Amino acid sequence: MWVTSQLRRNIFSGSLAAAGGIVVSVIAYPIYLHFLGATLYGLWAILTVIIYFSSIGNLGIDEALIKFIAEEYERRKTGNIIAYISTGLNVLLLNGILIFVLLILFEKPLHSLLNLNIKYTVIFHGMFPYIVALSIFILIVHFINAILKGLGRFDQASYVILIGRICALAVSILFFINGYKIWALLWGQFVSFIVVLILSSFFIYRKIGLYYSPFRNNKIFLIKLFKFGGTITISKIISILLIPFIKIIIARYIGLANVAYFEIANRIVVEIRSLFERGISAIMPEVSRLSAVITDTRKRISGVMEKVNKANLLFGVSTFILLLIFGEPVLKIWLAEKYDVAVVIAFRIIVAGYLINLLAIPYYYYFMAIGKVKYCFINHFIQAALNCLLILIVVLANVVSFSLLITAYSFSIAISAAILVCIYYRKVKGDLRTI
Repeated sequence: MWVTSQLRRNIFSGSLAAAGGIVVSVIAYPIYLHFLGATLYGLWAILTVIIYFSSIGNLGIDEALIKFIAEEYERRKTGNIIAYISTGLNVLLLNGILIFVLLILFEKPLHSLLNLNIKYTVIFHGMFPYIVALSIFILIVHFINAILKGLGRFDQASYVILIGRICALAVSILFFINGYKIWALLWGQFVSFIVVLILSSFFIYRKIGLYYSPFRNNKIFLIKLFKFGGTITISKIISILLIPFIKIIIARYIGLANVAYFEIANRIVVEIRSLFERGISAIMPEVSRLSAVITDTRKRISGVMEKVNKANLLFGVSTFILLLIFGEPVLKIWLAEKYDVAVVIAFRIIVAGYLINLLAIPYYYYFMAIGKVKYCFINHFIQAALNCLLILIVVLANVVSFSLLITAYSFSIAISAAILVCIYYRKVKGDLRTI
């Protein structure tokens, strides 16, 4: 009974936290555009690409940790949980040093790709080392937050992230008022993740006590983490050819302001999608738990998947159809004098792609939970490779436009998702006619 109740709570909390995140974004973006303007905010959006690059350094350990901690927690083996955490965190701390050095070396090549004027070049170089430091810190904090998810408390993990986002906005506004411009976003992020680290650690301590012992490494656990996370890592490396790649191309060929418009449109759509994804992602530890303790899991897991799919189809698809219909007038009202038609262009095209992508979310987390990460890799590979190929065709054909670049991105997201759905029904259900 508790497991069913907790699973429902995890699913509900993920969606509720995502809704809270949407509210934060609705408040935040007009404020950012008011204090920074589209071009300066576009520069910030480019700098955050560094945070994405650094995420590769977690080697997929976050996702692996959720699976293995869920299994060990169900077996009540706290010692193994602490060993997994200590082993993974030691790896991340070492990776953090290496990533810091590599990203600092990456500063000049990235700047040369962006074609910035002198004013923004000075800001770029001034902020770069701080962004690198922030990205390493975020790497560690996400790892700590993943522990909570593995312990079955997706609800706490989700609410902690939401509280962090609220703190980021509040601190940024305070710094904006005091004239810090783009630096206000940086310090807001630092404070945000400090809060997430403290709260996540507090909740973990309440469940298992002191969770990190620097000398408690386990070679077998390390191999298991790498084996599971290796495919995820390759997926993340390939995914550089998705959002980071398109941001750089937009900055180089169209301008920083359009990077801001893409960032706003894409972030809003992704956060609306997360209303459903964060709840659905809660099935991952549940499926892992069932696989660990129940001999005949097929029927139980199929029941969980069927319920999740029905809810996703009923609420998710209808929500995205409404976005296509009412997106433009809502955006005009929301952004007011900061409204630009480029936001609507990006928003509509991205919504269309994510409408299809939404359907694949349950299958993605199902494959993750049962350890079949190769199918998740296929999804990421097709997504990134197709996006890169289509954008390169547009650039080489000298027909670069904002709408064509966004279309390439959206089309890639849709096609890769459709293929993942087909893989699920072919491998799990055994017959594509059941789609």
